[in-house]
Amino acid sequence: MTTTNYYDVVVIGMELGPLAAGALLAKRGFRVLVVGQGSPKDLYECLGYRFNRRPFVLTSLDSPAIRRVLGELGIGQLFQHAVRTPNPIYQVILKNARVNVYNDVRSTGSEIRREFPKTGSMSEDLFGQLRWINSEIDKLFANDMVVPPDTFLEKREFARAEVQNPFRIGTDTFFWNKLDDKSDFKQFLETPVRFETAGASPLSPLVRYRQLAGWLFDCHAVENGRDGLREMLVDQIVGQGGDKQSNGQVAEIVVRKGRVQGVRLAGREELTGCRVVLTEMSPREISNLIPPNHWTKRFRTEVGDSPEPMLGYTFN
Repeated sequence: MTTTNYYDVVVIGMELGPLAAGALLAKRGFRVLVVGQGSPKDLYECLGYRFNRRPFVLTSLDSPAIRRVLGELGIGQLFQHAVRTPNPIYQVILKNARVNVYNDVRSTGSEIRREFPKTGSMSEDLFGQLRWINSEIDKLFANDMVVPPDTFLEKREFARAEVQNPFRIGTDTFFWNKLDDKSDFKQFLETPVRFETAGASPLSPLVRYRQLAGWLFDCHAVENGRDGLREMLVDQIVGQGGDKQSNGQVAEIVVRKGRVQGVRLAGREELTGCRVVLTEMSPREISNLIPPNHWTKRFRTEVGDSPEPMLGYTFN
């Protein structure tokens, strides 16, 4: 098995999470390769007009985790110039209601009380609880944490986070559980969360409340959408000595004894060595790149439990 190039990390696809992780690793001295894997751009042109292939907004920009990433990469100022906050930010359309969500809570609260006269008065309680939960979650994400923990220090940090976890007391008293599942108000709250999580079910309380707070209090559009952020992160990787193959595709992930040895790019016989692969592909999609005789027991279980993905589209 011939290896012609070696990278510490290979990013497969152009999703923002793996690209951000790849940019941070490149900044810290790791050699990173980005392989486009056929990811189409979100923006495309037709008859002289520009369209979005799928909708995109960015939430929780004020979270400590995102602030730390932007600060370490040194792109905070550049990023802020690309952020746009329209007013209203978005609109939720239900069978019996149409609600605008604004960039100030007071206007959004007025919309809720108008459209949901029976339950809309509860919005102040909801906003207060969401802000408290979100501030507690921010404390968890303020420092680096390894999950699952292994060393003594990692376990100590994880134990500290468990104490700070706002869900340790249970969720019976939380606002969400007091709402009728069939009420229009709960459907309004649930719609952006299901949109963001691609309809995944069931959602953990942490995911539900984090997403809901982001969509209500900290939701923004970005100039050039996801494509602009992708370009920003890839430029960071290349600028730190990494490489990109925007049109390349990984045909196989080579695994030996449960560890990644490298990737084989389409049209090439030789192996591109690496220690780590970063991707947002589902276990089912990854399984197409790894021969079944090299699947680990855990991976085989995850492939069997992997749900079919749901996608969001824009009707133009």
